[in-house]
Amino acid sequence: MLDRVDSLVLNKSRLLLVGMIVLVSIFTLLKGEYVSLFIKYVPFIFIVLWRNQVLYNIYELFRKWMIFFAIGGLCISLLSIVNVLHYLPSFDMPSQSSIQEMHGIFNRIYGCFVTNVEIKTTTDIVRACGPLQEPGHFAIFLGIVYYIDMLLQRKRNMWIIFCGIMTFSFNFLFMVLLAECCHAIMNGTYIKLLKFGFVGTIILSIVFFLLPSKIQEQVLYMAYERNLETVVETGMQKGLVGALAERTNDAGEIAYSHFFNSNSNVWFGIEETFDDGKTVLSDYRGIIINKGYIGFLLIVFLMLISVRSKIWILSIGFFMIELLVLLHRSWMLNHSYIFFIVFCGIATFYHYETQKLKYEVCDRK
Repeated sequence: MLDRVDSLVLNKSRLLLVGMIVLVSIFTLLKGEYVSLFIKYVPFIFIVLWRNQVLYNIYELFRKWMIFFAIGGLCISLLSIVNVLHYLPSFDMPSQSSIQEMHGIFNRIYGCFVTNVEIKTTTDIVRACGPLQEPGHFAIFLGIVYYIDMLLQRKRNMWIIFCGIMTFSFNFLFMVLLAECCHAIMNGTYIKLLKFGFVGTIILSIVFFLLPSKIQEQVLYMAYERNLETVVETGMQKGLVGALAERTNDAGEIAYSHFFNSNSNVWFGIEETFDDGKTVLSDYRGIIINKGYIGFLLIVFLMLISVRSKIWILSIGFFMIELLVLLHRSWMLNHSYIFFIVFCGIATFYHYETQKLKYEVCDRK
């Protein structure tokens, strides 16, 4: 994955990844998903051969956009807390996914910033979604940016942190913890990690107790009672499948059971989009139904190869992020953009290390 100044990079790591993408593309082609093949996978084949510097520039542009949407999303959420958000012009968009239907959610859009409105509750606080329809989806992107920033020894971006908190998504908190642990392991800064965790907890606790009691109740509901409480309880009782129950419903469970108990092709899967507004199955079982065991294994191998690196902590960290996506937002892996962002992150790290080495050599001269 080292830089090549004037050509494509054709080393073993890149060619292995290209070969894996080709296998996934052939599998998709055999299933008759021609449009999906060209839109979702084929462009990725050419992108992974670009130089690290190009991939670094792409990531930097992506990061700037994420910070822009983090600033806007945070402002929208804060305006909702002080109860002045309703003065801004907006328009409502119906639910765009089955899981939104299940939770009684629609999108309210302010310019280019999206928020979720939950019909079943009367909370004033809106969750930051950035330009996306789900806060958890946006939280994953914010978490990836935060993770890469820590790898590059950058200062913690407060916009990313506070907007990530206002998504009220466990995804972001998990990736912040992952990023801080990886940073501490790579740099031996375990004491600083403990200090950061302690100070962060104190600051958040002070802010929480300074809020009005009504807002405190809403924050507690959004952060824990909304779904994390159910995840913890069912996870303790039924294990991983129980913990993932929040990502499915009865119709999804029935569809998964029917898939294995019928004459369906469990090796190649069946074409099921779950777009009837009733069936929700967004954990790893959704990929198994759509792609079968073979397709599921190909996706797992693609995950492993896309994070391949000589630095083990780098590979483990990015694989944990992809695993998090697989477990509760597996539909994101039906597209290549998650693999591309992760791959860009690794290329960005190597480009950063190469540039740092060049500066060190120049300083010695």
